Amino acid sequence: MKKNIFSKKNRIQQGGEFKKILDFGEKKHTSSFIIFTFPTLSNINRLGVSISKKIAKAHERNRFRRLIRETFRKQNFQKGFDSVFLIKSSIINKKNYQIFQELEKFFNDYIHKEPKTCSQS
Repeated sequence: MKKNIFSKKNRIQQGGEFKKILDFGEKKHTSSFIIFTFPTLSNINRLGVSISKKIAKAHERNRFRRLIRETFRKQNFQKGFDSVFLIKSSIINKKNYQIFQELEKFFNDYIHKEPKTCSQS
């Protein structure tokens, strides 16, 4: 019954992995996010989310993380990649549907295009 969960294999948890993606990944901006993507050789897509404690209280930060994870989980990716979302303070006044729309637009515009070849994994 737990077929649609966001499993641990889809999470970026180690600091070194975050640093690699932030240093070598492709950087994109939206109104609420700075997104770093890094292609991988595997077909596993992994996600990392970072938000400062200064931006919002814990329950709001968790809401943003849940929205990002849910949108990421629903995508049908063709190739594997790692991505890190850095959340900007402009997200505070947005409703859930606005965040979903922004994330869907990002995934449709950038991720679902033909991926570049990767030299590192």
